[in-house]
Formats: sequence, C-alpha cells, structure tokens
Amino acid sequence: MATFYGIYTWLTHTVFGINIVFLPSVFAALLGAIPFVGTYWAAVPAVLELSLIHKEIFLATLLAICHVLPTFVVDTALYSDIRGGGHPYLTGLAIAGGVYCFGLQGAIMGPVLLCCIIVAMNLYSAMITDYPITPMQAVPGSQVLQGRRNLFRSASTNL
Repeated sequence: MATFYGIYTWLTHTVFGINIVFLPSVFAALLGAIPFVGTYWAAVPAVLELSLIHKEIFLATLLAICHVLPTFVVDTALYSDIRGGGHPYLTGLAIAGGVYCFGLQGAIMGPVLLCCIIVAMNLYSAMITDYPITPMQAVPGSQVLQGRRNLFRSASTNL
C-alpha cells in the first residue's frame, strides 16, 4: 500500500502541476504503512497551494477528491481479499515495534516476525482442534470416542 500511495501521490501532484512533489510522495508512502491515518493528509499542502496561491478552487477540490477516493476504493478492495492476516492496527504496531527494536530494517523485520507468530498460533490451534483433550469436546459417535471405546474393550478382553 505504501508503494501505491507514494507513486499515486507523485502522479497526481505532477499532473496538477504542484511545485513540491517529492516530500508529499514520501509522506504519503509513510502514511500508507500506518493504519487508521489517511494518506490524503499528504495532499493538504498541494490543495492549499492550488486554492490559495494559484486561485484554482476547482482543481484544488478535484485533487482532494482524487486523494480521498482511493481510500474508499483501493483500500477496501485490497483489504477485503486479505483473510486471516490480522488487523491493520497489528501491522502498524509491528512496523513501529520493529523500527524501535531493529532500526530502519525493523520496518521489514517487525511484520515478518508478526507473520511468524500468526502462523505459529494458527498451527497450534489446528493441532489442538484435531486432537480434543476430553471426550466431552468430541461429538458423540466420532472416531475419537469410538477409538477410546475400542481401547477399553481390548483392554478388558486381555484380562
């Protein structure tokens, strides 16, 4: 998402003829990695430049709409296809915690460690689900209960 928003901000600022292009693009890319903070905030200086300096109210409104629209369309489309990956807030915390612990490389290492933890939790829960601990958790007539009954029958016949 960060790459998309960085390139998208660079493209829209270039098309609308904004003087400062690089800094808002980097800012939008950084905001793309932080959940719950809209990347449209990177376009506020450009909207102010168009409306106050160039006196182009229509272009300023159009630029604001162009930066708010992907938040509702692109984010929804991409995040709806991601299942079981955790909440975006967890991703933001993983990035922040990774940067805090590992420096700049932690922006990559934090989410990777988060993914490893999520995979380990999913594997553990799958193992626990496949092997119920007590007969009360199993459905009557299941293989687990039948296996235990056969075990008791074979133990009683050997006596």
